[in-house]
Amino acid sequence: MQIKNFLLVAPRMIEDEHDTALFPLGIAFVTSALKKKGFSVHTLNLNFVKGEVGEIVLNHVRENHIDVVMTGGLSVQYRLILDILIPAKQTGALTVVGGGIISAEPAVAMEALQHADIGIIGEGDITSYELADALQNGSDLHGVDGLIFKHDDRYVMTNPRKEIDNLDDLPWPDYEGFEIQKYIASGSSINGMHHKHTVSMISSRSCPYSCTFCFHTTGTWYRKRSFNSFFEELDYLVAKYSVECLFLFDELFSKNFERLKEFCTRIKPYNLKWSAAFRVDDITPQMLPMLKESGCIQMGFGIESADNSVLKSMRKRITIEQTERALKMVYDFGLIMQGNLIFGDIEETMETATNSLKWWQAHREYSLKLATIVAYPGTFIYNEACTRGIIKDKVKFLQDGCPQVNASKMTDQEFGNLLQEIHDAQLDELEPLNYHIYHLHPTAGRVDMTGECVLCGVKNDWQNVKLFTTNRVNCKKCHQRLRIPFDSNILQIIEMNVVTILALYSKVALWGMAAYAVDVIKKLDILANENVYLIDISESTQHATIMGKEIFAPSVINAHDIKAVVVLPSDFYTNIKATVAVEYPCIKRVFNMANLIDNMVLLDVPTKS
Repeated sequence: MQIKNFLLVAPRMIEDEHDTALFPLGIAFVTSALKKKGFSVHTLNLNFVKGEVGEIVLNHVRENHIDVVMTGGLSVQYRLILDILIPAKQTGALTVVGGGIISAEPAVAMEALQHADIGIIGEGDITSYELADALQNGSDLHGVDGLIFKHDDRYVMTNPRKEIDNLDDLPWPDYEGFEIQKYIASGSSINGMHHKHTVSMISSRSCPYSCTFCFHTTGTWYRKRSFNSFFEELDYLVAKYSVECLFLFDELFSKNFERLKEFCTRIKPYNLKWSAAFRVDDITPQMLPMLKESGCIQMGFGIESADNSVLKSMRKRITIEQTERALKMVYDFGLIMQGNLIFGDIEETMETATNSLKWWQAHREYSLKLATIVAYPGTFIYNEACTRGIIKDKVKFLQDGCPQVNASKMTDQEFGNLLQEIHDAQLDELEPLNYHIYHLHPTAGRVDMTGECVLCGVKNDWQNVKLFTTNRVNCKKCHQRLRIPFDSNILQIIEMNVVTILALYSKVALWGMAAYAVDVIKKLDILANENVYLIDISESTQHATIMGKEIFAPSVINAHDIKAVVVLPSDFYTNIKATVAVEYPCIKRVFNMANLIDNMVLLDVPTKS
């Protein structure tokens, strides 16, 4: 087989081109590396092509005479990646997968994906073009570092790929190849920042810390770009795309005060709004005026727990006292905070969890989110769960979408009760926005709102807000997060649509018990109907109830012959829809909860024959 043409495919993360998602920086870096070396490269961004994924990939491969299809992503995107591989293999093309899904557990991922011929372990920039060169020349793949592939009916891994030393040597991501202009036009809801003309960039790779719940997809060595390189790239983006807002996608932006000072000095003349990730133990009073004056509007923090014994177990190397000090400074200075408390560490008990919940309740002004730890492949907690037999089958765990498991010191029932407490607590965290106008946006699943911030009283306008992805908006004056109220008319439309689905299919499953969706379904009378089933893939969540109603595993779909599913967390719609298509072919229709706010939606969704 003569290798000539390569196709790099970004998985479909959104269903509607007006939705927002992060630009696929990882695969865009790989694409630009291949193009720089002169290979014949085609790109396909499934987020902006309507139709069935399999048919799109088949047609693209055949029409462009593609020999090698390359894609990748994270472990939780398993189904989305598989959707690309299956049709690619039908054409006879070679298939290559990279990203965190391979790097975390190479052999497990290859076995689970089944249709991947070659996996790229670690950073793919150099590996990809060395692989492409070997394929074109018919060279032995054993000589290319950072690969996994099947040889003599078993998977073999080549020598580890050395992490890239000088990030300035890398070409910029292939922005045009993956249609960055469409990401920019759609607006941003990245971490709660609602701004159009937003771009994501990196100034570093990896992180110098090793928290037990993290896996660093770009390696373990923390490396930084020079600011000359960074700002040259930013100049290009600003000039070509009129960038107004910058999201720094670094795992950790900067620990060095002098480096941060230089960045603030250099970015200030651009008059951009920007956001980045910081650590609470680095925050000083001298830092905050510098950040705010340079355009920083949001600071992300890894808070994780309010109990010092859990923080120690997590290897966070911070204390709750440091967190309290940093958050108070940031809040008093008027910057937005982004952070979570995550429950379920291996040393978590009901006592430590209660400590964190009480602390959170005493500091609601910070608008921190509550969540549970997910044992992603490659993390310490994942390895612990496998060793203890909590995760019994690594391949099935990956295929199931990495469901949340209980690796804590709590019993499953205690953990289920905790999850219910977390759900209930978040629904009462802030007074809702005082709104005056709340009407449907022309784009499905969205609303426009005008209202007053209940904290500072300033009138705000929010356009094109996608519901069921978050339950908050930011005040554009004081930057405080405010809970979105649900208009009674929209609640009636949702109820009417669910009733109509029941009339058509007799039974319906509501999948994904995200807090912001549960807040709404609790208000629906239809919830009491015995033919409405609640589903969540997390075994711990299945120990909880909602309004006294049991939460089932997805297997209830086959057991009760359910034909329709409504996905509650809109940001997981594509993933769950892909899972349903493979695992539950009996399902005839899959609805996005966000789209049920439109009283015409049922006329627009085709029935699966």
